[in-house]
Amino acid sequence: MAESMNYYRLVNIYERLGKVSSNLEKTRILAEYFRETPPHDLEKAVLFVQGRVFPRFGGCELGIAARMMIKAISKFTGFPSGEIEDQLREKGDLGLVAEECLEKKKQAAPSAGRLTVGRVFEDVRKLAFISGAGS
Repeated sequence: MAESMNYYRLVNIYERLGKVSSNLEKTRILAEYFRETPPHDLEKAVLFVQGRVFPRFGGCELGIAARMMIKAISKFTGFPSGEIEDQLREKGDLGLVAEECLEKKKQAAPSAGRLTVGRVFEDVRKLAFISGAGS
């Protein structure tokens, strides 16, 4: 199988989109990215930019509540959950809070190897099927 696109390219697209208010410019940025995306990553990339890992018609959802995301951010960055909640009330966007915490993180990120669109996509999809005590 062909190599998957580096996930950081998609992160850069998110950053570029966040700085632009024009829908026409956002469409241009996405069109450029999708043209560069290998065919085997295209469906994953399209779902990611929609904030999804499952198509709407598939009937499968991640179901990750904000509380669980706060715990994950806390565990990964070393910041107490209460501090993350305070930042969330202030900023109103958990993604922005996570980004800020990652920039200031108190512990090293686990060495997970090279992040690719395919790897991140599959790992996030696995979250939908985790169940049981402590999940």
